[in-house]
Amino acid sequence: ELVEFGGGMVDSVSMSETTFSSPPFCFEAGTPAVAETVAAARALQFYERIGIQRIQAYEQKLAAYMHRKLSSVPGVTVLGPRSDRLPLAAVAVRELDPQDIGLLMDELAGVAVRSGHHCAQPLHTALGLSGSLRFSGQFYTSFGDVDRGVE
Repeated sequence: ELVEFGGGMVDSVSMSETTFSSPPFCFEAGTPAVAETVAAARALQFYERIGIQRIQAYEQKLAAYMHRKLSSVPGVTVLGPRSDRLPLAAVAVRELDPQDIGLLMDELAGVAVRSGHHCAQPLHTALGLSGSLRFSGQFYTSFGDVDRGVE
């Protein structure tokens, strides 16, 4: 039985009956994700033009730098093992609420971090934390961006 209805799944409609397309088309309700597909293709072309190896090498350097800078801040604990693979770090700041810190970083410095449990509330509870801040970098993140986040 069909549970969603939309364009592309119907052959014909009248006041008395509806005829649906044959499978698999009758299960594909609505407008196809054309814009998203085009955007994904362009993103892949962009990655290929830069080169996956170059991106990976840069992100490894960025990860090491991020970890080193965050670890050097008094009162900040980097959670989890050190990773030179991804520029990603969750941190706890002694005696400060991660939600408050995240809001201040955004409003005062224009630095976006995630704050909260990050789908790991049992871990935060086990560590005695109300949550953490997560710094996430990409190949377009600069070392200066990391410095601003740490400051």
